[in-house]
Amino acid sequence: MPAGELQLVTNNGESVECTLILMSEWRAKLPGYLMESAPS
Repeated sequence: MPAGELQLVTNNGESVECTLILMSEWRAKLPGYLMESAPS
């Protein structure tokens, strides 16, 4: 489970969304999260 999410929106309406993972847990959690998010 991610630690949170971040969305940045510019003045012209463009946006970027990111999933936040704690630095202390990235090795354990990132591979599983990427597998869940991968298109099938």
